[in-house]
Amino acid sequence: MKILPIIISLMAAGSAGLVCSCGGNEEEEKPVSSQPRSVLVGRVASVNKQGQHVQIRRYGSWRIPFGAIVTSQGDNGRMASLQPSRERLGEYISADIRSGEVEVGDGVYVMQLVDSESEAQSLTPKVAPGFGPVEPMVEEEL
Repeated sequence: MKILPIIISLMAAGSAGLVCSCGGNEEEEKPVSSQPRSVLVGRVASVNKQGQHVQIRRYGSWRIPFGAIVTSQGDNGRMASLQPSRERLGEYISADIRSGEVEVGDGVYVMQLVDSESEAQSLTPKVAPGFGPVEPMVEEEL
């Protein structure tokens, strides 16, 4: 008869351990970073310095969120600001050079400044003066 109280106490101790371990499964909310994210999206395939434009060979699907900054970065701190156009051919995308220096092989990065797509949509103007409705470039995919 001494075995029954031992079994009951072992069962109680085991169930207490289960109850304690269940309380630790709550997921903590990670704070949303307000820092811009920079993602490698391609490489510069060709440069036309006279025409001030480049051809970008994209990696995977090409998504340009509204409010994003497209830059190229190369050796020795070389950087350029790029403005992608709607001209595309297969895995290549044209972009104008806004400022800076760019060379073939430089990495192309997209830096997103807005935190969410809904915030990006709210920043989109509904009508441009004299041009009618404007369509934002949100998650455009080839």
